[in-house]
Amino acid sequence: MVMGTSVLGLAGCIVGATAKNIDTLVGANLMNGLAAAGQLSFGIVLGELVPNKHRGPIVTLVFLSSLPFAGTLGMILICAYLLYANFFKSSDLLLLVLSFSRLLLVGAG
Repeated sequence: MVMGTSVLGLAGCIVGATAKNIDTLVGANLMNGLAAAGQLSFGIVLGELVPNKHRGPIVTLVFLSSLPFAGTLGMILICAYLLYANFFKSSDLLLLVLSFSRLLLVGAG
């Protein structure tokens, strides 16, 4: 199942990147949404594949390996987009406010 949803996600990314109209983009988002829903079971599958005596450290290591990308990469991309974009819309200002409020909350915790 995990491999199938990975293939579905890859196909959704390819379809979305080569889309020529809105209907194709909607289809690509549907494929990626289904793939993401299937990927949510990764932690359960990983826990079943690893022997009991190694389960805790291995699962912890795998989930901690995504920590740098969970917060910092998103913040860097949002700040770079807002700094180098030639226009500001209301959604951009909302992203700016949300990103800085998240930075304050994460920094305080």
